[in-house]
Amino acid sequence: MPPIHKRKFEDYHPELHHSSNPENHEVVGSVITAPKKQASHARDLPLVSNSQRASEDEPPQDNGSLSHASKEWQMVDRKDKRKPKRKKAGDEKGRVKYPELTYHANVTAPIRIADLQALVLYALADGIGPSWVAFKNVRHTRKVVVLMVPGLERVMFDGSMSIDEGSDSVTSFGEEESNVNESRWRDDGFRAWRSAVPAKSYKECNPMEIKVQYLPKALQPLGAIFEDVWQVKAPGDSRYAKLHSPIQAMLISPLPQSRENKSVKGPKPPAEEKGWQSQRTAIADFIHTADDLRDAEYPLHPAVLDGDVEAALLEQERRAKTGQNAACGWVDTRVSKFSDGTVSSIATQQGSITAGRTVYAVDCEMVLTSDDKYSLARISIVDWDGTTVLDELVKPSLPIKNYLTQFSGMTSAILDPVQTSLSEVQSELLDLFKPQSILLGHSLESDLTAMKLTHPFIIDTSLIYPHPRGPPLRSSLKFLAQKYLRREIQQHDSKGHNSVEDALAVLDLVKLKCEKGPKWGTSEAAGEPIFRRLARNTRKDVGGVERGITSAMVDYGTPERGYGKEATVHIGCESDEEIVKAVALPGCGVDFIWGRLRELESFRGWCNNNREYTTVDELHASRPQQASAPDSAATGGESDLPVHPVENDSITGTAKKPNLRVRSENQSLGSHSTTPTLQSTIASTSSHIHAIHDALPPCTLFIVYTGTGDPREVGRLQKMQQQFRKEFKVKKWDDLSVKWTDDEEQALKRAVERAREGMALMCVK
Repeated sequence: MPPIHKRKFEDYHPELHHSSNPENHEVVGSVITAPKKQASHARDLPLVSNSQRASEDEPPQDNGSLSHASKEWQMVDRKDKRKPKRKKAGDEKGRVKYPELTYHANVTAPIRIADLQALVLYALADGIGPSWVAFKNVRHTRKVVVLMVPGLERVMFDGSMSIDEGSDSVTSFGEEESNVNESRWRDDGFRAWRSAVPAKSYKECNPMEIKVQYLPKALQPLGAIFEDVWQVKAPGDSRYAKLHSPIQAMLISPLPQSRENKSVKGPKPPAEEKGWQSQRTAIADFIHTADDLRDAEYPLHPAVLDGDVEAALLEQERRAKTGQNAACGWVDTRVSKFSDGTVSSIATQQGSITAGRTVYAVDCEMVLTSDDKYSLARISIVDWDGTTVLDELVKPSLPIKNYLTQFSGMTSAILDPVQTSLSEVQSELLDLFKPQSILLGHSLESDLTAMKLTHPFIIDTSLIYPHPRGPPLRSSLKFLAQKYLRREIQQHDSKGHNSVEDALAVLDLVKLKCEKGPKWGTSEAAGEPIFRRLARNTRKDVGGVERGITSAMVDYGTPERGYGKEATVHIGCESDEEIVKAVALPGCGVDFIWGRLRELESFRGWCNNNREYTTVDELHASRPQQASAPDSAATGGESDLPVHPVENDSITGTAKKPNLRVRSENQSLGSHSTTPTLQSTIASTSSHIHAIHDALPPCTLFIVYTGTGDPREVGRLQKMQQQFRKEFKVKKWDDLSVKWTDDEEQALKRAVERAREGMALMCVK
């Protein structure tokens, strides 16, 4: 080994030598820096030995020449060594940052339709990034297309539902087990799925990977596009067996949170955004129908059932059995038929809210009498101008058992001197209430029961301002006054309620409803159409110019009505083929499109339009889904679910009705085949989805969701419950055509829970 010759630092660069003290210099690895606390620029340009580059073990040669030393050392700038990465020519992904969806492992709960909406808003507007999926390069998303396809189910993608020969049911365990990969049946998660166990019990609600080898031929086009099947929880209330609209869940977005004083106690004021469009509505439009009154357990006036002889006889029999007829002291206002309440347009002032009607707000206070019933103790009536028309104390005919002072404000000192009887008050009311009169109240059925009076034209603030969780829950009058009127009522707890004060609150709530419109005070008022929210946001065009985000709604009927009127473009169609052409229209260069395919929904009978169970046997049928299936509702009134799970959304309007009719399994919406099967209908729907995907531009987020699971059992059970409610107060138990017990109640809750299990497919093209 050659001898190692040691050199001093000053032998190489004496100009940098200030002291022989080695503590004045730093040596880091093979890099020798400038003296400490001096020549700070030398720290940025360190001295590196050329010989050390070649080999750290090879010592420099010593010839005692400074010129030779200068060749061995040079000033090096680290920045020069950083070479930029070169992008491969022709690599488009190197030049364009493609959006990418990556789901997070261990999803703890099924995603909701609201989560899909939030994903759309995050991709195009001011939404917040989702926690259940990672969306990389989201700002490079060019377009978003959301397609609602009711009728698809997750069980179609794992082989547990046979669709090859038109079957529309899930095969039982072991029946076709040999036809499916044996290893898949050993999967606990798959077994739980087949057993309809809630999703949270298997695989923590992670999406199911689509395996093309297991897909039926009809679904092969979808396997070429999507990688996973996501479980989506439809909106609803399992406790009260309610299904809510999946269309509203997607098309109505929550209002942006406003900065408000959180120290204020009580209910928050309604979130009325700046763009709220008031729709002045005549008061007559809020009059409740016979079904509304019957569901709220109102005693029905004979004029309400005018023309329905059978229903009138049943109501007459019910009132006789429940002690609500004339023999028990009840009176009906002098209205012979329902049409008597109509006011001539000549006598109506143009733009008038009352439209020639006389309006009275009524509130009563009751006491508990010896028969354990509530009897009238005070009645207060105010007119449309807020003037008190009647405010009178009433002496109950039976001894008073409890004055309920904390609510009624009544005491023995107040009622003992009173001589006015209930019959005298009834005579005054019959003279006051005319056929053109409309009665307002809060839970007015209890007031009418205490007055022993019926009237056909009723508006109940507990119904027109529905509880957020839906019936049978109702918001209190005090809550509604605080929230919408910013008024405090019923504050004198020890003295009870003031019936005049309550009647004025009811009157003002109805006036506010007439000024704001039918949607005011409902769940829809707490949100805004997604089209409007998108339009408020901007994005840069190809040329760098900012423009508003455009949108389109493509659906059956007239999408320019309802929520669709906020969209930039509205396209009404009559078949799935027209939907595909409209969504894939080259000239429809909008940023967001919502559309819906309905052939599969119609074929499987997942819709409630024209669904009828005409016989008791059909109501009690164990598998009603095998019977002929009626069509869906999205024609005019937009009914999304069977029978009465949700209210009509009126999204597509009623002016132009699509070609939707009651069809059997051999007759499907929009199909040109004379004998369509489930397999052919699914194949047609899959090809439509594939055609839409092929027509989309790159960097497009494509979402397909079903809305709900199979809702047919919910419809059957709800129809049974409705029939039972019509009969149980009239007929004896053995004479009921439909019996509703706790077994049926629990079955309905289970059916609702399963109907809320929808699915979604997502990808970025």
